Amino acid sequence: MKRVVVALICVAPLLACPKPTTPPPPAETTAAPPQVDVRFQERVLWEIPQEPGVTLRFSPPLDDWEPYTWYTCSFSPDGVHFAYVALREGKTCVLVVDGKTVELPEDVEGVSGPKFGPSGRLVYRLSGEHGSFLVIDGVRTDPFEESHLLGDTSEVQFSPDGRRYVYQARMRGTWYVVVDGVKTEVTDSIAGVIFSKDGSRIAWRGAKGLFVDGSVVGPFREPAFSDDGKRLAYTKSVENGHAVVVDGRMEKAYDRVGRPVFSPRGDRVAYSAMRSSEAALVVVNGRDSEEWTTTWDPLFTPDGRMAYVASSGDGTLYWVAEEDERVELAGIPSRVTFDASGRHVAYQISGQIYRDHRPIGYGRFPVLDPTGKHVAYLNNEQGGGVSIGVDGKKGERFHALSRPVFSPDGKKLAYGAVSGPATSAKVVWKVVTVEP
Repeated sequence: MKRVVVALICVAPLLACPKPTTPPPPAETTAAPPQVDVRFQERVLWEIPQEPGVTLRFSPPLDDWEPYTWYTCSFSPDGVHFAYVALREGKTCVLVVDGKTVELPEDVEGVSGPKFGPSGRLVYRLSGEHGSFLVIDGVRTDPFEESHLLGDTSEVQFSPDGRRYVYQARMRGTWYVVVDGVKTEVTDSIAGVIFSKDGSRIAWRGAKGLFVDGSVVGPFREPAFSDDGKRLAYTKSVENGHAVVVDGRMEKAYDRVGRPVFSPRGDRVAYSAMRSSEAALVVVNGRDSEEWTTTWDPLFTPDGRMAYVASSGDGTLYWVAEEDERVELAGIPSRVTFDASGRHVAYQISGQIYRDHRPIGYGRFPVLDPTGKHVAYLNNEQGGGVSIGVDGKKGERFHALSRPVFSPDGKKLAYGAVSGPATSAKVVWKVVTVEP
């Protein structure tokens, strides 16, 4: 079976039950989502009729569209399963998975989530008078008093392949981190959790410094792994500024340095740097680029080319890539995504979608098809509701949507959708044919 890149979440919650935390603003760029098998056959998953005492409510689309945000509905990445939270008797949250109400312990007063991880593992949070706990793949964690948001705006962060997970919680004044069910005590909250792309390694920042695979390596920041997990880079403070350390070897110091990033093959590492308040550049394997007024953190395309955004002395913004590509920009791009070849790019600037640096319409959260010919994105409809736009054309209006995914040949687009009035709903796995 072919593999295709996808990440799924619900855009609008079915019910605004209390959330454990408030998500931070979205990141400036998006990493490649995990690979899962996706079904490109349209079908009705479930019809949710009005039940006595059970209320379904639709809220306006949220500003954030992240794969690990705690909304109150979620599609599995393969489009087979759907879970949501509803309100029973006007006060009790209930969890429904694949049309069946999940029996919860008697001491539970509320449920939030749920969400499906990259491999389809279901996670949700339960709370009661004795504290809160998570349920991961049907297994209940130890209770805790407080939990902490991690890098993907949720309490639980999965590795890209979905096999591993990490979360942080506090009980009786003590913070601890749980990785794959194993508890590690720490003294403070952690941040910046990352897995290597193959899921073999994990790192985070804590009060004692940088933790790699559960052990403290020093007072460092901004860790990065190569895709295969064999190489490690991070930043450190030095007497005359800051420097990047790659595989234990410190590179030359600058006034400031940004987060390092490895190329797909792991043979190159790049990062932004400031030589002075007026001299910004990008460093690739220890070699400086030309100087700019400002540079943003670089990234690598799937075919291994390095690209970054920079501004000149007069404030003009440019997209700069290897092979002498230089394109003037209308603003700072976010949600940058590439096709499988790395030769086509899509991003958003101030609510406008661009493909290969040309505007195609207004929306958010672009998804480029593997061939680079088409881009899909989220539209907010006037009067309420959301739709998926493709190449400047709007799609059907729904109450809630998952992130869309293209077929490997780019000819079909699939996404989860919830339609219907507030008293009932139809859950469908929508598949549309993309016009040439």
